[in-house]
Amino acid sequence: MPQVDKKILEESIMNEAERQLPLPIGELYTPRTNLSDENTETRYLTVAISKNQVDLQVDALEAARLKSFAIDVKPLALARAVNRENAIICEIELDKAELAIVVDGVLKLARILHFRGHELSVSDKASYVASELTRTLAHYASRQPDGPIGPDVPLFLVGKLANDPDVKALITGEINNPLQELELELQYPADFPAQQFTACVGLALKENAKAGNNRSKTSEAFDLDIIPDRFAPGKSKKMPLLTLLGGVFLGALLTLTYQIEVDGVSRISDQNFRLINLNEQLADAEDTTAVINSLEEDVNNLAEESLDLLGEGMSFVDALDAVFGQVPYGVSLASATISGESINVVGTAQTRTSAIHYVGLIEQAGDFAAVNVTSLNTIVVKDSDPLMQFTIVVDR
Repeated sequence: MPQVDKKILEESIMNEAERQLPLPIGELYTPRTNLSDENTETRYLTVAISKNQVDLQVDALEAARLKSFAIDVKPLALARAVNRENAIICEIELDKAELAIVVDGVLKLARILHFRGHELSVSDKASYVASELTRTLAHYASRQPDGPIGPDVPLFLVGKLANDPDVKALITGEINNPLQELELELQYPADFPAQQFTACVGLALKENAKAGNNRSKTSEAFDLDIIPDRFAPGKSKKMPLLTLLGGVFLGALLTLTYQIEVDGVSRISDQNFRLINLNEQLADAEDTTAVINSLEEDVNNLAEESLDLLGEGMSFVDALDAVFGQVPYGVSLASATISGESINVVGTAQTRTSAIHYVGLIEQAGDFAAVNVTSLNTIVVKDSDPLMQFTIVVDR
C-alpha cells in the first residue's frame, strides 16, 4: 500500500482488504503485521479468518470448561515449525491435505485439499496431492514478478501419511525440489511422532515467542496475533485456549501421556504449555457425554416421527440423519421433506457464509448425488437480527 497518514491507516488497510477478499469484511477477523517500509509503500500481511469459525470453537471450549491459551491457523503454525526462509510444506492427513509456500520468511500461498469420497486409497490421495501441488507452484510462478520457486527450495512432508512410501514416491516424483527431513528446535522423546503433530509444535513455538524466547530463523510474519480483542486477556473474562488446528490438535488430546496433545506439546516446549488437569477433563467428558446421549435420543425420536409421517415406503431415516448430522453452529433447520429421490431442506442461518458452509458439509459427506441451493434470501424477524433463509434440494 502507499504510505498514508496514521489517522486513516486502519481504514485504508480495511478498504484494501475488503477489495481483495471474497467474503464480507464484517464476517472476518483480519489480524495483520507490517512486513516492510519502503520510500513510498508499506507491505502488510493480513490473515482473514471467519468470525463464525473462531467464535464457535471458543464457545465450545468454554462450554466444556477446557483451558487453553493460544489461537493460530494451520498454515502459519506449519511454517513456524518448519522454520525456513524458503520452503514448500505439504501436510497430508487421512481426510485432507494442506499446502503452504514460504518465500523470504513470508507465507505467500496456502491451500487446503479435501479428499472427496471414502473409497480413495492412500495412493489415490497422494496422486491428487502431487498434481495439485504442481498446479499450485505453477500458479504462484505465474503471478510473481520474481518467477517460480527455485529448484533448491526444500520440500517438507508432514502429517499422518507423510512417512507412507507411496506418498513420498508419488509427490517427490512430481516435483524436483529436494525432500528434506523435519528438524524441530524443541527437544522431544525419540519415539514422539513429530511429523504427525507438526502444526501443534508450531503453536508451541508461537507461545515461546510470546514468552520472549528467541528462535534462530523464524520470521515475525509467522507470529500474527490471531486472538480477537474480545477473547484477549484483560479485555474480557479469562481467555480460553484455542487452536484452529482442527483434527490434529483434537486427535492429540485423545492419545497418550504426551499424545494428549496439549500435554504432549507442553512436554516438547519444556517451557510454556501448562499441564491440563486430567481429572477435570475426565469429569467434563462425562458431563459432555451425558449431553450428547440426550441429544442423540432427541434426534432419533425426531427421525422416527418423520418416518411415521412420510410412510414406510421411503428410506428417509438415513437421509435425514445425513442432513441433520451436518448442521453447524449458526444454522437452524425448519423442515425437511421428501419427494421421490429429492429432499427439500428449509432453514435459516446467521450469515450467508454459514448457509454456504452447511451446503459444503453436506457435499463433503459424499452421501448424495447432488446438493443445490434453490433460494437464499435475507429475512427480518421482529426484535432480532436479519437472518438468511435458504432452501436446499438434495438428490439421493
